[in-house]
Amino acid sequence: LRGRGAGGEGAALRDNCESVQKATAGDLAMKRNPDLQAKARELRQNMTPAERILWSNLRGRRFAGFKFRRQQTMGTYVLDFFCSNARLAVEVDGETHLGKEQPEERRSAWLEQQGLKVLRFWNTQIYDELEAVLELIFRESDERKDLRLKARHTRESSDE
Repeated sequence: LRGRGAGGEGAALRDNCESVQKATAGDLAMKRNPDLQAKARELRQNMTPAERILWSNLRGRRFAGFKFRRQQTMGTYVLDFFCSNARLAVEVDGETHLGKEQPEERRSAWLEQQGLKVLRFWNTQIYDELEAVLELIFRESDERKDLRLKARHTRESSDE
């Protein structure tokens, strides 16, 4: 197995990263951080076995038409999987995440402040309960679908 550190993959960049501007009307307006983009590219090339299994089910709109991206940057973080339409982040945690609960909680809290729902699964859940994991991801995606578009429509209506 290939570990990726303590979760919060962008944590090392957090202190010196000035990529996040103020979020406006529910959208994240941010500059691209080249270091974080390089880290995301590296993580895409070195996915864990559990991430590979999950990605094979989520990629290419195969998953009920939902478009997921892998290793998507968000603020100073790199999300394992992200569905923009449902504002849903899916994180796969392994042994390297044990004992790192506080940074993970801060990360999840920040993502939720940005309007994202964060689902976390252990590697063992991907290996042993894949159908249940996919069902939960589908339910959240379906429940939250078009959330980004609905928020934009609400903003436009209130501007009139």
